[in-house]
Amino acid sequence: MARRGITMSVSTNRSQTQRPFKMSNLLLNEKAFKLIFMAFSIVIVVSCSILGYDAYKAYINPEHVYGKWVEIGGPNYNKEILTLSEKGVYKNNHLISTSFQFSGSTVTVRTGDGTTKYELDGSEDAPQLKRIKPGSPTQAFVKHGYEAELKHKQQSGSQERRLILSEHFKEGK
Repeated sequence: MARRGITMSVSTNRSQTQRPFKMSNLLLNEKAFKLIFMAFSIVIVVSCSILGYDAYKAYINPEHVYGKWVEIGGPNYNKEILTLSEKGVYKNNHLISTSFQFSGSTVTVRTGDGTTKYELDGSEDAPQLKRIKPGSPTQAFVKHGYEAELKHKQQSGSQERRLILSEHFKEGK
């Protein structure tokens, strides 16, 4: 028994001649379309996965927290300076750990005294690190160079009035 393709007549206009159309050609075109669509879909999914992974690696890159962090709220003569670098963690220019972990939002420092965790807080205008473990006493740091931005943001209305008043009397003398 010989196998024959199913033939159909296709006509778009009654005045045109009818031409035979094989069903096997239609199935072949459909399979090719599905194959191309699946290949294109796989390329899109792989591309999105690679971009997502790159974005995640950039998010947890410790270079975001490298630098000097100055304690907020303490007296000027007793402020701690925390320095994070690829060489380790320094507190007041003394090495306390040779490494730290950065998860994108928290910095974990392991020392002989235990584990200390800091949470990245603030904004791009004034990035801050707040100690969350151990929780007492509370301690917060601002990145070196952003201290003036933080002082300007933290001033209350009464502090601003006092500052303006003191500047007024300084100008009068």
